[in-house]
Amino acid sequence: FSHPSVSVKDASLYIHLHDNQDTSLNVSGVDFDFEVERQGDRASLDFSPFSMLQNQQLTADLCDGLMTLITPSLSEVADVTGSVSLHFDRLRIPLTSRSEIAANSQVSGRLLLHDLQLVAETPLLTTMVKILFDQYGKEPQESVRVTKNAEIQFELKGNRIYHEGFRFGFPEISPDLTAISSGWVGLDQTLDLTLEVPRFKTSGVAVPEVDAGNPVRFRITGTIEDPVVEEIKE
Repeated sequence: FSHPSVSVKDASLYIHLHDNQDTSLNVSGVDFDFEVERQGDRASLDFSPFSMLQNQQLTADLCDGLMTLITPSLSEVADVTGSVSLHFDRLRIPLTSRSEIAANSQVSGRLLLHDLQLVAETPLLTTMVKILFDQYGKEPQESVRVTKNAEIQFELKGNRIYHEGFRFGFPEISPDLTAISSGWVGLDQTLDLTLEVPRFKTSGVAVPEVDAGNPVRFRITGTIEDPVVEEIKE
């Protein structure tokens, strides 16, 4: 058998991408299929597309493990509510030394956030929230509500996790107050993100309103614990 096929039902999985045990994910009740592929003296596990989570209610522990792996700006939050679905479109894991797995794996998929609400505690998320409220001229809130049924595309490339389409905002203040994040976060906690924030008209109007088609863009670099923000000048 050149490409043995394996079908696994009701499995428990433990996933982490480096030696930091805090950045791990534990799930159970997962079904998946994979083939063992060989190229010369190298072998890898090539998984068929599968769902790891389906409308799973979020807990602080699940949020920490899952978000640290995919969207670290949402890790280490408090008072999280909502549910999440996680689907892998591509998962290929080389059978190699532990230190080389993350750099040589092929991972991509979609993270769906359903009615997610949380309290911002990390320096990165606090910074992102402050940017959003500064544009609106308000004092930042702790509570963040992610856009209903938001879908985040993610991909592991080398030692960086790229994402796009992460939307979050504050519909209680304005349904148009939504920011969009894209970019990458490294497994070493470094980052390079672009945050697109709506620009608001304040002159000559009683209530600030969105200036459609004219957003403000920021670049966030540094690390998760010490983010550096600069406005992107067109």
